[in-house]
Amino acid sequence: MGSVGVHHIASLDELPDLGPDVVAGGYCLEEFVTGTEFSVEGLTVDGQVRVYTTTAKTTNESFVETGHLQPAGPDRIPPSCHLREQLQTCIDALGIRCGHLHVEFWVTPEKEIVWGEFHVRQGGDFIAPDLVSAVCPGLDFYGELIDSLRGEPLPPIPEIGRHAGVRFVETAAGTVVDTSLSRELPAGTDVFWECRPGETVHAVNGLRARPAAVLACADDEPAVEARLADAIDACDIRVASSKRGGA
Repeated sequence: MGSVGVHHIASLDELPDLGPDVVAGGYCLEEFVTGTEFSVEGLTVDGQVRVYTTTAKTTNESFVETGHLQPAGPDRIPPSCHLREQLQTCIDALGIRCGHLHVEFWVTPEKEIVWGEFHVRQGGDFIAPDLVSAVCPGLDFYGELIDSLRGEPLPPIPEIGRHAGVRFVETAAGTVVDTSLSRELPAGTDVFWECRPGETVHAVNGLRARPAAVLACADDEPAVEARLADAIDACDIRVASSKRGGA
């Protein structure tokens, strides 16, 4: 979930330090890619990709995703990368014919794309349909999937009309004592409480946990970022920390 459990090692000699499960062979090893991580959200129809939008991700030092922003603009993914053409080539090679598409990739310092994980499903953690539907007003996210599987013609993809983002509020792991808002939220902003008082919020990264998420929409990226920061500041969450850091 959100890259929980991912570790960066310099050599195989470091594997034993990651714990008994890893020593027993419970891991997947992949090359580390230097660059900024993104994902593309879309739909495959008869082998052809319909790209809805792209997602810029924020991560902490342990690679756990702490937020998402749509769309990822040309300053982040240069047009020279030919994103759509590269993605279609990958889909052709993999033989993906239908279904929602969530594909993760990196843009290297040299402005090249390295494709990573291909998922024939929607993105998680509010990426889709929440953010996708917010930035593409009028898009019937699930209706398009059903119609495509039935062989029905699909309308043109609605133009991206807004920006949207989500940030996860982090606390210590433990029992939630109280959740409240210190003031009224900015317009176009909402809070999703993942844990209520009395419930246990479990650690997802060391001692850190995610008891809430804030979502915001606005006409441009700076306004989204400002609303997210304001909403996070308004969240008052008290947690009785567990000594073991959660399950």
